[in-house]
Amino acid sequence: MSRARFQAVLFDFFGTLVDSLSASAHNDAVRAMGRLMGAPEQAFLVQWLSDYDARGSGRWPTVEDCVVHTCETIGISPDRARAAQAARIRVAFIRQALVLRPDARATLEAIKSRGLKTGLITDCPPELPALWPALGLEQLIDAPVFSCTAKLRKPDPRIYRMACDRLDVPPDACLFVGDGGSRELSGAEAAGMTAVCIRAASEDGYDPHRVDPETWHGPRIAALAEILGLLDAAR
Repeated sequence: MSRARFQAVLFDFFGTLVDSLSASAHNDAVRAMGRLMGAPEQAFLVQWLSDYDARGSGRWPTVEDCVVHTCETIGISPDRARAAQAARIRVAFIRQALVLRPDARATLEAIKSRGLKTGLITDCPPELPALWPALGLEQLIDAPVFSCTAKLRKPDPRIYRMACDRLDVPPDACLFVGDGGSRELSGAEAAGMTAVCIRAASEDGYDPHRVDPETWHGPRIAALAEILGLLDAAR
């Protein structure tokens, strides 16, 4: 008996399972962190944004460490107690943004009911792993891979292989779903997966690294529930 085409579905997080961060709200929160630290707000924001790749690669283990680094880089002597407060501003902002898209949970449950495995591959600083348990997705996502703990970022092929290894599924049996940030779609294809681009028509979120959708010629969906049709068609 031949195996089904797909044995697992892997997801990006921001812009996929939840909406991308609002650019204006994100920047306001970062400026508030800088203000608390006694730093020039715009200088703090510019440095914070420029350090995204390093934060997402796990260079600094905590949000507080990220705040301290930003201050030191722009010439501000950081107060550790204030840095802890600034970190709480950051975590609170991310926490309120972690609202699953309306069809996310039902789609994940339907995928699991089909006997498929599920994974997550997301580029993220240390806030998300700390907040992950509160989302209640442990029963629906079998193998979450966070770039800041893996110390690898998309589209590095090793982060895709890491997810496959944890799921014990070969790449060619995986469907990857993402909005195209960090060249994740072309990265997934290069790693041997089938990739699908999701982009909600109304979305206007914060992702300075969203590149793939501009050149992506593969399948596209506008809602997570559409994945189920793709899986059924691939049987």
